Amino acid sequence: MALFYNPSDTWYAAFGIADAQADNRETGFNTAFTDEDYFLYLAEAGITPQFNSKKGTLPGAYRVGMWVDGQDKARFSNSKNYRDDTGVYVSCDQMLYRESDDSENTQGMGAFFRWGYANSDLNEIGNFFSFGFQYQGLLDGRDDDVAGIGMARGIFSDHSGANDGDGYTEHAETAYELYYNAAVTDAIAVSPTLQYIADPGGTNAARDAVVFGIRAVMAF
Repeated sequence: MALFYNPSDTWYAAFGIADAQADNRETGFNTAFTDEDYFLYLAEAGITPQFNSKKGTLPGAYRVGMWVDGQDKARFSNSKNYRDDTGVYVSCDQMLYRESDDSENTQGMGAFFRWGYANSDLNEIGNFFSFGFQYQGLLDGRDDDVAGIGMARGIFSDHSGANDGDGYTEHAETAYELYYNAAVTDAIAVSPTLQYIADPGGTNAARDAVVFGIRAVMAF
């Protein structure tokens, strides 16, 4: 269940609740209202400003939020159960440049940033951040295509399996990605992607990895 409050064009607030014991083999009614009733609570607030530029407005979205997981979880440090695991996050999107002052023309460059924090005594990843840029219409004649580059880094808890005593001061996995989303038709888009993953699992036990993939989206 989610509630969304949007009193103006420039800010909003949202609240959600979900079954924390979701199981893809059962319906939500089987797990949400039997035995212990564990729920996941989420709250978010954000502003959606429009900055002026020589070629029209530059839309953006800046959000802060938190979540509370009501399930019993064992601490890594002493194995004692702990309820109400809590985390916080920040999420930002901003258009930086647009090619035309035509409000219907969305070509230009945008950027994003994400950061999240969770209790490292209850979660294997205590800190996460990512950022990147994308450009719509980078190539002449391909106005609906989007090219992007991004980086994501997850920092593992000192109590996780990644902390294997190898002398690292910080155990983290970092992924770099290049992608190009090509609009084949008005209803079909194909997006090849190339990723480089450094320190998989947050250790030097495995070699860095290169991953090539392709995604396709069809709208009906």
